[in-house]
Amino acid sequence: VVLYHPLLNFAIISVMFLVTFSLTIVAPIIPLFMRQFVSKDAFVGYVFSFNSVILILSALVMDVVLKRVSKVRFLKVGLFGYFVSFLFFPLVRNLPQLLALSFVRMFLSTAVIVTLGLLIRESVKKSGIGKAEGFFFMVLNLAWLIGPVVGGSFAGEFGFNWSFVFASVFSLLAFVVIMVRNPYVMHVPQSDHDHIME
Repeated sequence: VVLYHPLLNFAIISVMFLVTFSLTIVAPIIPLFMRQFVSKDAFVGYVFSFNSVILILSALVMDVVLKRVSKVRFLKVGLFGYFVSFLFFPLVRNLPQLLALSFVRMFLSTAVIVTLGLLIRESVKKSGIGKAEGFFFMVLNLAWLIGPVVGGSFAGEFGFNWSFVFASVFSLLAFVVIMVRNPYVMHVPQSDHDHIME
């Protein structure tokens, strides 16, 4: 039986907001940042299309991966990798490096968001899933409302490189939340133990 625990929801929601906020901080500057490494404006669109392909493939892979590893452990690795990926953006010097880093970032962001969504479903009573997921996506949209404004203003004041560093701070905070307060205090069927619990 999966038992509801309010601290679990608080941790997941906090992490979701911090991760999405870090993503949306750099959302306004990513096209301008990419433009430095391509010869035509149209290539920026191609790079975004590349990112979308990675997003789709990553989502397909998640089903296989999450059946083999602990969700919380996977979330920890994903969050730390996501944090590190932001720090590498100021070091990018050419298009291949940008594409490689974009691949890593898209895979990790997909991994984190999908895992958080699954944890939300498993952290509440069956009757409360709709309400919990609704609140989950409300928090996500709140981050998208605030993040681009903050990110655009910050980039205008301090430049692209410091914007990535600034965004990394929030992804690091998300990682700290999971490390300091491991929220996964649930009872699950034994058959699901290896897939869900640490």
